[in-house]
Amino acid sequence: MRTPRAILIVEADLPSLFGLLDVLRDAGYECTGAATYEAGRQLLSVESFDLAIVNARLGPLNGLHLIRQCRLRSPGMETIALTSVYDQEARDEVRRYGAASIDLPVAPRRLLALVAKSLSLLVHRRRWVRKPVRLDAGVTVDERPAALVDVCYGGVQFETSGLEGDLPDVVRLAVPALGQPLLVAPVWSHRAEETQRLRCGATVLSRGGPVVRAWRDMVDTLPAARPDSPA
Repeated sequence: MRTPRAILIVEADLPSLFGLLDVLRDAGYECTGAATYEAGRQLLSVESFDLAIVNARLGPLNGLHLIRQCRLRSPGMETIALTSVYDQEARDEVRRYGAASIDLPVAPRRLLALVAKSLSLLVHRRRWVRKPVRLDAGVTVDERPAALVDVCYGGVQFETSGLEGDLPDVVRLAVPALGQPLLVAPVWSHRAEETQRLRCGATVLSRGGPVVRAWRDMVDTLPAARPDSPA
């Protein structure tokens, strides 16, 4: 089996960052390090990674927001959050986002075992391709009428209107074919000035269960929208 192409590590504490890089590089992994949220975000926008290891606390910023961006941009990417045994709030948030986690300080053997386990999931995973669609019949976001714009196994882009302010961190996406709402986490949003219609990209939080299986079946069976379909 080939060594995975690349691992991104985002850690604000430089000694910890260099230590993590040394452990993984000595094990044969190709690694890139970033010491700030913004540097990690920039790397994700220009490079492809198999795994992102991100501290849940990056100074004043929440590193889990970066993990959510990873899952939207590359739904097949695996993610690991670096947490503290004393930070129960962050640990709870990690579980809610469906990410793997490991407590600091990290023992090299435990780190290598978790990295190997996370990357092994990529071997059998089907490539998650974003499919442009146009579905609005019965679709709601937090009980507001909405329309699906594109979908993949790990994410969705939707439009909605009649919403003032920002979306919450987690919203309930309801599609009749699913039978029950799917929890998704907004990663980015844009409001059209002319129509005030909000477009949002979100990542699917759950990784298993009947609703996720129904979602993936729906992604497989929904017809792709034609390029000239109205937006």
